[in-house]
Amino acid sequence: MSQKPSLANATVIGTFWVYLSSYSGKFLFFISTIILARLLSKDDFGVAGYALLLISFIQFPDLGLATALIYFKKDSKLTNTAFWLSLLTGFSLGLFTFLIAPLAGMFFSDDRAVGVTRVLALYFPLASLGSIQEALFIKDLAFKNKILPQVAEASSRGISAIVLAWFGFGAWSIVISQIIGTAIQTSIWWLMSSWRPTLEFSTTLAKPLLSYGLRIIGGNILATTLLNTDYLCIGYFLNAAALGVYTLAFRIPELVIMQFCTILGNVLFPIYAKIQDDPEAMNKALLITVRYVTVITFPIGVGLMLVAEPLVLTTFGQKWVEAIPVMQIIPFYATLRSITYHYGSVYKSQGKPELVIHLNLFLVIFTVPVLWYATSHYGTIVAVAQAQAVLAFLGVIVQSVVVSNLLNIQYYRIAESLRPGIIGSIVMIFPVLASLQFLQGFMPIIQLTVSVLVGAVVYALALWWLQREIVNHGIKTFQNVRAKR
Repeated sequence: MSQKPSLANATVIGTFWVYLSSYSGKFLFFISTIILARLLSKDDFGVAGYALLLISFIQFPDLGLATALIYFKKDSKLTNTAFWLSLLTGFSLGLFTFLIAPLAGMFFSDDRAVGVTRVLALYFPLASLGSIQEALFIKDLAFKNKILPQVAEASSRGISAIVLAWFGFGAWSIVISQIIGTAIQTSIWWLMSSWRPTLEFSTTLAKPLLSYGLRIIGGNILATTLLNTDYLCIGYFLNAAALGVYTLAFRIPELVIMQFCTILGNVLFPIYAKIQDDPEAMNKALLITVRYVTVITFPIGVGLMLVAEPLVLTTFGQKWVEAIPVMQIIPFYATLRSITYHYGSVYKSQGKPELVIHLNLFLVIFTVPVLWYATSHYGTIVAVAQAQAVLAFLGVIVQSVVVSNLLNIQYYRIAESLRPGIIGSIVMIFPVLASLQFLQGFMPIIQLTVSVLVGAVVYALALWWLQREIVNHGIKTFQNVRAKR
């Protein structure tokens, strides 16, 4: 009886600390993005995007060894083995990226992609040096220790990018700042962690580590393909400026929706791993997670779609007006993905990371040709965003069926978990539209501020009136956590 409250508390506390660490850093970096949007051109964002896009496909400097370390029981020899494997992988990927950089220039038909890709190759050895220290903190659910490294990484990255952009470094300001931020974050992980590697390596232990880690990586590479095929298509068929606009349009939905889901997934995996042998607890945990995630993400997604125009004009300026129609679609895509984003934590905690591979492979088969056709045939970033939204809806259906069968949960129970967020968001739409209509002619910042306040108040009242048990349960959970602490 004591286990369930402790797990609920661990989830809330863990989410709070990871949220604080990630969003403190992300907010600082977002502020820097707003400034960079005024200092850099669309072309600059696109050229930097070439390298960041290529890196994203191999952005796994430890081959999933950190995740494997969280899954397996604590063992000093296992930890040392994971570290040396991670370090070897990081340096190998760095060298590999440096050598294949010319292919980036050929693919995007832009020689500028070669240099920025080669510089970003430094990311891999730098990141691999600190991945095991971070994993050890996560394994112990010591999420508050993530605050300093992540805030330092984001703030140093943002500040250095602004300084470099101010002095005219263009796209290089984004690339170089990425390396600076990673180096600082890794240094802080080493300063904070008391663990130090020893010259200990076990080929026997390396095998299960690599087996589990490579299955994780297989799924992650396919997931990255799902997330980045649109960028690839835009970079290939259109140009750097179009890629820059599309990339910037993703910034806010990524910050407030996708980042939230990533944070929750990081918190839930070690917690799910602790209850992997309790089917009833797993089922309840999944349904509660779906309900509370969508209660948060649905109104945010709908709100972003409604206020896209004043939001873009206020944050990025008139120069980025082309991002508005994309911003009216991408939040819908991000909201749909939020429903299933944490399902991967369920698969991994059940010792079935290969399900991530199979699912993502199935979805990639549909995603690549659809986005390729949308970009080549229609030739607009809006068409690409629309295709992404349709594909995200397909992904929700497929993944919900799989997780239901894995945990023996009836489909309708997952659908019921979505109801509070859906109802409250629908009720919110009309007052927000009315406020935007009433404020036509006012400054964008006034339209944005008033509409956001109206939407927040209406949604809160709707949730309280129609789904009061959700609010009461949430308040009680936080009170329990506070009392325990």
